Amino acid sequence: MRHLRRTSRAVVVGTLVASLLNLSPIGARAGDDEHLRQGTPIKHVVVIFQENVSFDHYFATYPHAANLPGESVFTARHHVPQIDTLLNAGLLAPHNPNSVQPFRLSRAQNDTCDQDHGYTDEQAAMNGGKVDRFVETVGVGGPGCADYGVGRGLVMGYYDGSTVTALWNYARHFAMSDHFFNTTFGPSSPGALNLIAGQTGGAIPADLSTPFGADSIAGAVISDLQPFFDDCTTRDNVMMTGRNVGDLLNARNISWGFFQGGFKPTTPATFAADGRVITKATCATSHIGSDGKPKGDYIPHHQPFQYYASTSNPHHLPPSSVAAIGHTDQANHQYDLSDVLLAPGRANLHRRDAEPTAGAAGVARHGGLHHLRRLRRVVRSRRPAHRESLHDRAGRLDLRRRLAVARRSEGPLRLRAPPAAAGHLAVRAQELYRSRPHRPELDPALH
Repeated sequence: MRHLRRTSRAVVVGTLVASLLNLSPIGARAGDDEHLRQGTPIKHVVVIFQENVSFDHYFATYPHAANLPGESVFTARHHVPQIDTLLNAGLLAPHNPNSVQPFRLSRAQNDTCDQDHGYTDEQAAMNGGKVDRFVETVGVGGPGCADYGVGRGLVMGYYDGSTVTALWNYARHFAMSDHFFNTTFGPSSPGALNLIAGQTGGAIPADLSTPFGADSIAGAVISDLQPFFDDCTTRDNVMMTGRNVGDLLNARNISWGFFQGGFKPTTPATFAADGRVITKATCATSHIGSDGKPKGDYIPHHQPFQYYASTSNPHHLPPSSVAAIGHTDQANHQYDLSDVLLAPGRANLHRRDAEPTAGAAGVARHGGLHHLRRLRRVVRSRRPAHRESLHDRAGRLDLRRRLAVARRSEGPLRLRAPPAAAGHLAVRAQELYRSRPHRPELDPALH
């Protein structure tokens, strides 16, 4: 029942995380090693952080599209570097170890139901490193689900350049980090916290349970609980201790901001003369998504900085001025998405997408690309660097690149690259899975 609760929430309100991290200026400092210097310093680093979709779901056969009659044609350029895909790894039908073989979803099948992305269910899909239990443990299909007759086997579906054409076109012009790994299992909240803090530990209360199951265990967040420091939080919640990237940016006097759809309150908070809160802010804006269903704009558990006292804006206060965006004032670096296009050139930004244009299954997939196009026009003359990163995969097949957990979830923040793996076959995944350091929240006793 726990995954049904989470899946329902994802389909009804959408679950895209699209983040913009704009660390400007970050040119070489005096004393830096010569090999770290850049001829043209990067001023804007744009990270579009999308959740609930795996790399293989979008790029299983890149750059080769089926180009079936009646569909748009994607033609690969000459000399495309070979990347680690299901096709190149030899893991398409009939060689995949899962009970349903990977299959292509057409343009007409662009709207699918969300797949199970529960913390323990995703681990069960790994099956001790065999990576062969995706259908049985995280597949979602059946009544009320756009599964196109394949039921739980939908989890094995992938798109090609005829459907996700924009993504494949961007891939032709930018480098692809096909060995970039997530470092945690689970749904939105653990992934968002891991994005900004490099870990998911330090939760208070350390052990929080609900009728649907555990939200935190031994201080590690494992489910979609909401942030404590947020007027718009409506249910089970925690506060996080420790530092996040916002704290590190503040310590270096680098301006930054986090922008999220629906953050601007529909009813502002009210205060007494002495500063006491009389009424909390409310966040109730919504839109109709591309699937024709209403989508709430603001989802508290998608706003990771609101879990930390040091970087939260509990009452959703606006910036004191446009010039203050990215700097410390009453907004404390947390903004509505409508502010994002005002800020490039004035601040360093960290942005999250509006939920109605989200890229998760069950909602529109075009939101991140829409904002990337707009942002590229704004920062074109300011030497941007872009990166698209896919956070939790919503249970979707990611066979040749599934993660090796490289550190304890409750460990301190470390600014280092995620672990990499050279292999993609199940035997390699098994080696990585078995060699991970011990993590109490991965113990079978907790499953």
